[in-house]
Amino acid sequence: MFEYSPDPVPLETTVQVMLVVWCVLLWPCLIFAGLSAMAFDGGYTPAAYIVALLPWSYPVLLGIAFFYRRRNPRLVWLPALTFAAIGLELLLGNLTRGIFSN
Repeated sequence: MFEYSPDPVPLETTVQVMLVVWCVLLWPCLIFAGLSAMAFDGGYTPAAYIVALLPWSYPVLLGIAFFYRRRNPRLVWLPALTFAAIGLELLLGNLTRGIFSN
């Protein structure tokens, strides 16, 4: 009924390397998470909520990637969503301020 495998499936090299990279990037993220409340000094804008939410979502996404590293190795890329959201927020912020307009 249940298949028992005494030895866990070895992780791919990419999964191992990315988990180490994500864990190293966790330390600066924790520092920024403590400072993210200062984003509201300029007012309660959507950008302030995004800046405050992103450093707190990174450890959660890293935990999900670590928990499912053997079941679904593709989830090791899940913490990259945080950095994609930061880039998107910067791009949209620049567009709305008119930096890219003539």
